[in-house]
Amino acid sequence: MKISDLLSPTDVMIDVRTSGKRPLLQELAAKAAAGLGLPADQVASYLLKREQLGSTGIGKGIAIPHAKLARAKTMFGIFARVPRPIDFESLDGARCELRMHWQAAAIRRSVAMLRIPTKGES
Repeated sequence: MKISDLLSPTDVMIDVRTSGKRPLLQELAAKAAAGLGLPADQVASYLLKREQLGSTGIGKGIAIPHAKLARAKTMFGIFARVPRPIDFESLDGARCELRMHWQAAAIRRSVAMLRIPTKGES
């Protein structure tokens, strides 16, 4: 599976202005909800609950907030970049500027299905 199978140009958000982690997650949830046909508050609730388990900030300025939704029928991704890095409580303490948001159907694996081609691959 390629990232282009899960992410279209309309799912890319550049220079997202936000005041912090929670407002960003709510904005990502609203966009995901619109794409999935689900209530935004429900999607936000799942994202925030997942984040309470531990930060999805993986380090080096990258976070991968994600959640499994029983009502989601397919995988759904959003790429977001903020102009100023925000505190995402990453393990390395680095502030995040790039976020990949995934919503997955409850019966599918989320991030494990993602394969990002290395340099030279298409």
